[in-house]
Amino acid sequence: MLAGPLDRRITLQSPSVLERGAAGDAPVVYTTVATVWASRRDLRGREVLAAGTTVAEGETTLVIRYRSDVRPSWRVVMDGRNYDIQSIAELGRRDGLELHCIVAAD
Repeated sequence: MLAGPLDRRITLQSPSVLERGAAGDAPVVYTTVATVWASRRDLRGREVLAAGTTVAEGETTLVIRYRSDVRPSWRVVMDGRNYDIQSIAELGRRDGLELHCIVAAD
């Protein structure tokens, strides 16, 4: 994969669940796994009804060099925003990964 199109710096983070609190909740803390170069392509935006409230969200595809450890439970941090990884597709024969992500609008 050529470095030219990889013009964005992103951080890959994996979730860790802490011990349950007194209220029975289990907070999720994200740990940085790697900071890598990526290319970005915005697909579309939409509004969805969640918990009686309309929430705007956007779909983005990020392409990174191949890594064998990336999981759909991870998230991406780019430009100070958190993107939830929805699916991962391998490009070529381990040439790269295509991360399909969703971000909630501010």
